[in-house]
Amino acid sequence: MNRKPILCLLLLLLPSVACALGPKIEVNETDFDFGTVLQGEKIEHAFAFHNAGDEPLLIDRVKSSCGCTAVLVSEKEIPPGGDGEVKATFDSTRFRGGVVKTIYLYSNDPTRSLVQFHLRGKVQEEIRLSSRSLIIGPLAPGQRSQAEITLTNLSRTPVTIGPVRTTARELKVDFEPTLLGPGASLTLEVIARPGEGKPVVSGYLLIRTDSSRLPEIRVPVQVRVATGAR
Repeated sequence: MNRKPILCLLLLLLPSVACALGPKIEVNETDFDFGTVLQGEKIEHAFAFHNAGDEPLLIDRVKSSCGCTAVLVSEKEIPPGGDGEVKATFDSTRFRGGVVKTIYLYSNDPTRSLVQFHLRGKVQEEIRLSSRSLIIGPLAPGQRSQAEITLTNLSRTPVTIGPVRTTARELKVDFEPTLLGPGASLTLEVIARPGEGKPVVSGYLLIRTDSSRLPEIRVPVQVRVATGAR
C-alpha cells in the first residue's frame, strides 16, 4: 500500500490544526482610575474587549464585587474578530476615601476564562461630619442632656442644610434651614431626655440638604439609660 499520498495529506492538514485558536479574549485596559469625585456621584466606564480567536467568544456571566457597582455586557456572543464591552456604573453614595471595585467577566476562552477589571479612585465627602454617630449618657430617666455634631461643606458650591428631624420622640433638635457656603461649618445640637422602661434609646438624626448628590444625611444616635437610676 502506498502511504505517501496519506502522509502528504496529513502534512497539509497539520498547519490548519496547529493554527486553530478557538475563542480568544483580548483586552487593552483592565484598570480605570476615576480620580477624585464627590460622595454621591456616579461613575460610568466601559471596558472594551476583542475576540482574536477563530470561534465565537461566549460570555457566560459578568458580575461585580459589590451591589454598589452595576455591570452590563454589550453582547453575549462575540464572533471571531468582533468587539464587545462591559459597562460599569459605580454609585459612590455610601463610600469615602480610597475605593477599588472589581468586575469579573467569565467566558469560554480555554486559556483565559476569567478577566478582571478594576475601577479605582477616591471619594471625597461633600459634607464632612465631626462624628459618624452620637452616643449620649448614661442618663437617668427624665434627665436632659445634649450632644453636638459639626457639619463642614467640602464642596465648591453652597449647600442648604435642613430641615432636620429625629426618628425617636426622646430626641429633639431645634434647627432652621441654613445656607452653608464652601468651606464653612455649622453645629447641630441634639437634646435627649429618655423616659422610663428603656435601657437604651436608639434613633437617627435625619439631615436634609438641597444637594442632588447627598439629599439626606443619616446619623445614628444612641442614648444610654442608667439602670436603677431615679
